[in-house]
Amino acid sequence: MVAIGECGLDYYRRRTSPEVQEKALRFQLELAGELSLPLSFHVRDAFPDFWAILYDYPTARGVLHCFTAGPDELRAALDHGLYVALNGIMTFTKEEYQLEAARQLPLDRLLLETDSPYLAPAPVRGRRNDPPMSPPSPTFWPASRRNRGRAGGRHHRQRRAAVQNLILVRRG
Repeated sequence: MVAIGECGLDYYRRRTSPEVQEKALRFQLELAGELSLPLSFHVRDAFPDFWAILYDYPTARGVLHCFTAGPDELRAALDHGLYVALNGIMTFTKEEYQLEAARQLPLDRLLLETDSPYLAPAPVRGRRNDPPMSPPSPTFWPASRRNRGRAGGRHHRQRRAAVQNLILVRRG
């Protein structure tokens, strides 16, 4: 076993009560602590409750899977030392808060994921998403970060660091 998860809070469809989700998340956070394992977090429409819980576990580490939130949530994730995973959504979103968070995301905290078989990137959106389609779009990152004012060599080193952080999230 290399990680605990996917775990977290998802209030989007409300299939499970927030209380039950919190109990499950706390159990998984405690298990990860006992086993010294990172976690893969899924958080949808639930960041205030998620942060309140996560701050009770200051040694928890891991990645925010399928991140589509804004700069405030990004700062909170980085403050907690989490990695942030982006997928095909970032190749077609028109939500400025999501794009701004992607522009602010340090490349050494970036993970790219396929979220297979879901969320195919823009060129193949609507089709089954498979790992060969990751990273989501090689042309997206340089364009999204164009106005960051980084020197070319440093930007290249950061992109290389991002590739070294690359993970592929597969669903069975």
